[in-house]
Order: sequence, then C-alpha cells, then structure tokens
Amino acid sequence: VIGHPTDSTKGIRFGLSTEGAFHPIETNADSVVENTIANISLYGEFHLLQNNVLDRPPSFKGIVIQNSNFSAVLRNTLYSINVSDSYSDMNLRGITTSSPVSIYNNMISMSLKDTTTNYDDCAGIHVELSAPGNVSLYYNTVYLAGKVLEYKKSMCVWRTSWDVSTLTVKDNIFHNEMYGPGNTTVIQMGTMANFTSDYNDFYSTRPDSLCSINDGASRMNFVAWKTATGQDAHSSSVAA
Repeated sequence: VIGHPTDSTKGIRFGLSTEGAFHPIETNADSVVENTIANISLYGEFHLLQNNVLDRPPSFKGIVIQNSNFSAVLRNTLYSINVSDSYSDMNLRGITTSSPVSIYNNMISMSLKDTTTNYDDCAGIHVELSAPGNVSLYYNTVYLAGKVLEYKKSMCVWRTSWDVSTLTVKDNIFHNEMYGPGNTTVIQMGTMANFTSDYNDFYSTRPDSLCSINDGASRMNFVAWKTATGQDAHSSSVAA
C-alpha cells in the first residue's frame, strides 16, 4: 500500500523538484499485482539549479512498465491522486507503458479539485511503445472527474502518435466526467494502426467530445467513432 488506503489525512504529500518525477511503481518485472496507490497529493515548485531552469515539468505516474519483454498488470487500485496549483504543466497518469503488457482488472480514479490548475495532461492509461509488441487492456475501470482548464487535456486512455504496439481494448469501463474549457476524451488515439476495440462502455458528460482518432486535434461522438474506426460494434456509451 502506497499512501493510506482509507484516510486522506494520513496520506502522503510529495514535493517534486530536480528531476520532478514521482513513480510509485516503475519496473520491468513480469507482473505487477494487487497494489493500492491512494490518497497522494503532489505539488511542484519552480527551481533554479546553478542558474539552469529545470528541463521538464514534474510528473506522477502510478505504475510504469518499461524495458520488459512482457508484463501483466492486474488487480491494482489507484485512487485519490491529487495535485496542487503551484506549478504548471504537471503530467498525471495512472498506468503508463512503453513495453508489451497485458493490463487487466485494474481500477483507476482521479478526481481533480476546482483549484487544481497545474497539470498539462491527465491520462488513466497511457500507451507509448517505440518498438512493436502486444498491449491488451481488459476489464479495467477508469474514472476521471474535476476541472480541466483551457489548453489542458484529460483522457481515460491515451495512445500516442508514435506508438507502434498492437493494441486491443475490450470489456472496459472508461468514464470521463471532467468539465471546463479544456479538452476531454474517453479514448484518444494518436494512431489507428493495429487497433481492436469492442465490448466497452465509453461515457463522457461531453458526448460530442467522446473520442479522437487524431491525437485530440478533433473529437467525435460515439456513433461517429464507430463509423470512422469500424470498431466497438458491441460497445455502449451509458452512465454507470
């Protein structure tokens, strides 16, 4: 258990400086199973180190899979992950992978307060493989809520434009209920190559901004998504 599983007053507050990254679990192991990452508050501050400005913003990534031939990430729970408003361009992500992986039966909940102004992107699951490999998302639940500011973005699933995985997304519940002037999507695709998706529930309080096939440059509703991709014939878009 990282943080406190039930009491937010007994959680952990981390200040991000120097490298600016906090990754509770970063591994190339063959499995990451039954961990709880909860009630963690993060803040970042602007620093000068020997007259050099920090070269990247702070980030939180709950579980990071990298340099692995294949991993299984299952039955993990991430919730009550918050950031303060003292630094700009913080990256907030639940599970991120740059290696082949099967991600299933995980629960991710990130609810940002109205005063949270300092994240650049908020993604429940982030896929960014630079070499071919299989990535499978099965039976996961991702819930995002809170305020997204102008020029910021939030996504339950984000596949970057340089990802070269074979990506399968089935039997998941992805709900994005964030509001505000920024961009929100349930699933944001930087590339549509080698992609299969079905039997999911994609829901957003902004139904016309449900999905994107061009990394957020434009967004579409559920019917348009199914037409454009040929995927999710048996999926739905309903509130849980």
